[in-house]
Amino acid sequence: MFKPNIPKTSIKVIGFGNIFMSDDAIGIKVLDKLGPLPAGVEVIDGGTSAADLISYAKESEKLIIIDAVDAGQDTGEVLKFRLADIGHFIKKVKSYSLHDFGLAEALSLIEKLNIPAEIIIIGIKPKNISFGEELSEEVEKKIPEIKSMVLEEIPD
Repeated sequence: MFKPNIPKTSIKVIGFGNIFMSDDAIGIKVLDKLGPLPAGVEVIDGGTSAADLISYAKESEKLIIIDAVDAGQDTGEVLKFRLADIGHFIKKVKSYSLHDFGLAEALSLIEKLNIPAEIIIIGIKPKNISFGEELSEEVEKKIPEIKSMVLEEIPD
């Protein structure tokens, strides 16, 4: 059985998205703005592979996930929630990436497997997910807010 070589770190910050689908790239774009982080924090470009979250969760104490997510909020609205907070509406969480295995499915499986990692999801509802490399103005202006939310979750 193939086991990916995932280094064990205490915190993984994972940005998901397709860089060719406008606002869907928000997770990747935020990673580019984070700057240097403390030792023990790994930054991962998750691309469109939500299935890898299961391995990352097994190898970490904490995952911070950034993605274009529709959890019923307004366009451009940023939400931060923990896996434990979304159990009652996890099926309503829609990730826009062309994930091979959706974010909601990966989170549900992590929960069912009782993987003890703390999981924080920072999601923004996109305005535009058509082909293109630029973020919409509504999403782009939220990058500083998302970056602050990520940094709040990382101890100095």
